[in-house]
Parts: sequence; structure tokens; C-alpha cells
Amino acid sequence: MNKKNFETVLEQYMGRLAGLEQADDSDQVYKWRAVGCFKRFWNLEAADFAGMFEKAMQEAGNLLDDAAMQPVAGLRMLLAREPEVEYVRECFRFLFSDDGGDLKKRQDRAEFFADKINERIRYYERTTKKYLQNRDHVIYYLNLWKPEENYVFEASSASGWAACTEFDGDFSSKNFSLESYYRMCDELLEEIRENEELTGLYSNLFEEELDGYDDQLHILVYDIMDCASLYRYYAGMDIRKVPGRERTKVAEAKAAQEKLKQEIELKEKRLKELQEKPVNLPDVVGKQVSHKTYGTGVVQSNDNGTLLVHFEKADKKFKYPSVFTQGFLSFAGEETQTGEMSEFEADQKKKAALEKEIAQLKKSLGSITL
Repeated sequence: MNKKNFETVLEQYMGRLAGLEQADDSDQVYKWRAVGCFKRFWNLEAADFAGMFEKAMQEAGNLLDDAAMQPVAGLRMLLAREPEVEYVRECFRFLFSDDGGDLKKRQDRAEFFADKINERIRYYERTTKKYLQNRDHVIYYLNLWKPEENYVFEASSASGWAACTEFDGDFSSKNFSLESYYRMCDELLEEIRENEELTGLYSNLFEEELDGYDDQLHILVYDIMDCASLYRYYAGMDIRKVPGRERTKVAEAKAAQEKLKQEIELKEKRLKELQEKPVNLPDVVGKQVSHKTYGTGVVQSNDNGTLLVHFEKADKKFKYPSVFTQGFLSFAGEETQTGEMSEFEADQKKKAALEKEIAQLKKSLGSITL
């Protein structure tokens, strides 16, 4: 992050908040009021889903709908038609389903939601596009639902902030990545979380509008980016212009790095579990065994997985437990379970495979240049 540019923006933003606090301008808290209203009324199981939706979205509609695009009005249009109510309800149920923090799945759900809703809107409104949903609108619905896990997205604000702070992300429609955008927002969140002056202003101005709900400062993150763009906080800054192709290339490389890091982390976790798994191999010292070539013998010792077996003509060494699982030795005169041995051998193979895969992934990670 370009800290100099960040501090310049933050100084202007905090000056604005201080002015709002003195002016007591309630019109500036609309982003928070919309979330508080939604959280107060939203009920996916409401008997009157259309009525519930109207109450929950009464503050958010003004934020999303304008002369050109009216996505909330589009949803209202569908909900005014009785056959479509359950369809819209189930689309929201799918959109708001748990994904365990998988942002790729979340982005896919947002795009699927827009596609399915737009199918029905086009059925009724063939001559206008103003009611159609796009990805940005649906991400906003996610923010209303769980602002502590989501961020509002607006392309020009996001692109302006990325350029200002030198974040390597491409937020064009073609290359948009929700994961990349949320990572940029998380970076901003980390910078402001410990700023007591800012959080104090935030508490005085906005917390009441959330009606006790803790958004983890996520709305504040978007408000900073939005105000920076709207009020021209970037004016006069030395902002390096990066060609779109180069920005896309860097963003793709970073995404590949992150994916490899996650794969390595998962495989290292699995390897550690196998390494720490208790070994329950049976004690075979003193047991009588049979070998197809050497005949009957007795296991004399087990030295860290190497058996010494005394046969009539010679003493022989074997690798334990593979000598049993591969059938070279068997127990003579009694039944001894070899299930633990087979499990141990399987775990050894898994560990070897994981170690090889981790080494290959680390090599691939090291080859990525930014």
C-alpha cells in the first residue's frame, strides 16, 4: 500500500467526519441506516414475503435505484406478481446460503442470482433494461445481509482506490474477482481498525443507525473509498498510471500465488496430521514366522523398523511392516492381524505423495514473478 497517499486521503476523510459531527447532518448516515433497516425487517421465511421485502429495502432502494438503473424496483415488480413471489424468495435463499468463506462460490452465487432474476424480469419487461440486476447490485444485497463478511462494491470507487494505494487488482467487469476486491478492502480495514480518533468519530456518527448490529467497520471501509472518489481526495496526488494489461497480469499472478499458498497450507496441514497420527503396529518380536525360501524362523529384534529374523541356516533382516503386507513373511501357526500394518503402509505412501506435491507446489510458487 502507498502509505503516503493513504494518509492524505484519510486526513481529508476524517476532516469531513469531524465537520459532519458538528453539523449533525443525518443525511450522511444513509449507508448505515440502510443496513440497520434491512437487519430489522429481513425475514426469509415471512408469510408476506413481498411486504417484508418492501420494509427491509425501504432505505436501500434510494441507494441503488436511479433514473438509469432500478434493480430494487425490478424486484418489487416481480414480487407484485403472485406467481413470482416464491421464485424470488428461493433466489434470495440461494444467494444468502452459507459458503464457509469461499469467495469464489459467493461470486458465482451472485452472478447466478442476477441471471435467474433477470430471466423473469425480461419475461415481463421486454422493452426496458432499467430493472435488470448486475453483479454490483447483488454484492450490495450481500452487504445488507451480512455487512461484517461483505463489502459494497462500486467499480469507479474500487478502481480509484486501487490506483491511489497501488493495489494490484483489476476490477473491470471482464476480470473482476470478489476475492481480490475483498483483499483490498481487508488491507484498508487493517489500517483503520486501530485508529482511535477515526473509530471514535465513527461511533458517534454511525453506530446508532445499525441498531446494535456490529458491521466490523466494513461499511466505513467502503465509505472511505466512495468519498475519496466523490469528493476528489485524489486531486494533486502522484498516482502512477499502470496500463490495464499490466495490471491484469499482476492481478492474475497474485491470484495464482494465493491459490498455490492455500493448496500448500492444506497439504501441509494434512501431512502434519499424518505425521502426528499414533503408530499402533503390533509387537512381533519373539513371533514365529514363515518365509517361502528360508522356511520357519523367529523374530529376534526390531531396530527402528528393521526386523532381525533367525532362520535355521542364517539370520536375515527385513523392513517392517512391508515384509508382511507384501507377503514375503507370514506368521506361522497363529493368526496375527495385519490391518494395522496395512494402514501404516498406506499412511507412509500418503505422506510421501504429499511431500512430493508440496515440493512441486512450492517450486511453482517460487517461479511466479510480479
